[in-house]
Amino acid sequence: MARALSLLALSLTLCHAALGARYVASVIGTNVSSKLDPAGLVKPTFSGYLPVASDGSAMYYAFYESQSAARAEDIGEAPIVLWLQGGPGCASTFGAFYELGPWSVNPNLSVQRNPGG
Repeated sequence: MARALSLLALSLTLCHAALGARYVASVIGTNVSSKLDPAGLVKPTFSGYLPVASDGSAMYYAFYESQSAARAEDIGEAPIVLWLQGGPGCASTFGAFYELGPWSVNPNLSVQRNPGG
């Protein structure tokens, strides 16, 4: 039961972060888009850590603004997707870089825009 409540709290926290990502990023995250995409072709990407316990434990998050919104005003209309993946031997970052995220990692470890992300 405690685990289910923790997951619910995490989901609500991530939704709150999605609604105010710029605020969250200014407090605990970093806009990494400029490092990966100096040409500015991909909308902002924020990452950081969300505190989850009083002992200092934190959970890593990555927030990608909608890549399909044609205008900045349309960002708020885009649906929010909460991607939870992971477990022993499979980190969520794998799914972000090889499946759903706006970036893909090439075999030579360079980064390119993911057309399906």
